[in-house]
Amino acid sequence: MGRKRENGQSPERGKWRTRIAYAAYGAAVLALVVAGLVVYNRVDQLLAEDPRFRLAEPSADGGDRPALRIEGAAYTSHQKIIDTFAPDLGRSLYLLPLAERRRSLLEIDWVRDATVSRLWPDRLAVRIVERTPVAFVQLPQPGSPASSFGVALIDAEGVILEQPPHAKFSL
Repeated sequence: MGRKRENGQSPERGKWRTRIAYAAYGAAVLALVVAGLVVYNRVDQLLAEDPRFRLAEPSADGGDRPALRIEGAAYTSHQKIIDTFAPDLGRSLYLLPLAERRRSLLEIDWVRDATVSRLWPDRLAVRIVERTPVAFVQLPQPGSPASSFGVALIDAEGVILEQPPHAKFSL
């Protein structure tokens, strides 16, 4: 017969109990991981599809867009900023590619830096830091005689800025 431990159990029986305990712990961990993935998937789906998280489209009369709050844009064209976000209107705020929209804003001539933030559940905040013009520059007018020049602005980094129609700059 086999040897017995002091507590009266055979060594084989103790190994089986240990194996069963490890299997139970493994099954519990696996169940928690699967449950976590299911919850993550449901929350992801909720944020992507629920109408409460959609960026509101403009009103039919073309009025203000309460879903898009623009700050710091004194000379930057508001229409160019709004056009940057046109593909996202009516889509979930969760799916909005913030980094891509920021890069698009940085391509606008007056924008030196931009920050785009989600304001849950259905709004965006766009903060613009504008370039500061330091001088006027004369540029040849396209399609005009060589002697025809137009005036533009230039900032310290050498970026040529379109002079806004409502702004008055002087030296």
